Order: sequence, then C-alpha cells, then structure tokens
Amino acid sequence: MFHKLIIILLVFAALDSSAQHPNFYSINDENGLPVNEVYQVIQDKKRFIWIGCDMGLFSL
Repeated sequence: MFHKLIIILLVFAALDSSAQHPNFYSINDENGLPVNEVYQVIQDKKRFIWIGCDMGLFSL
C-alpha cells in the first residue's frame, strides 16, 4: 500500500512540473527598442514598464 502511494505522488509531481515554464518575449531593436543593451527594467504603479539603457529612458 505504501509503495502505491509513493508511485501516485511521483506521478502527480511529474505532471505538475510542466507548469514551471513561464511565457516570455524579447523586446529588442528589431521590434521597438532602439538598442539591445538594457541596464534596468521597472514597473510603476500605473503598470507602465520603464527601461533604462545607454540611449536613455523608454516606456512601454
């Protein structure tokens, strides 16, 4: 009985591990940002994203 419980828990743990891949996308000079080198990214209270790079400060 104990072995069956361990196997069931391992199967559920393996199924849950596929949800650990977050979605992401790249913002670079080909799709909106004038440079590829970014020093800092922050988000303010109004949900604007501010990107600091060597050419200045940009918002998205």
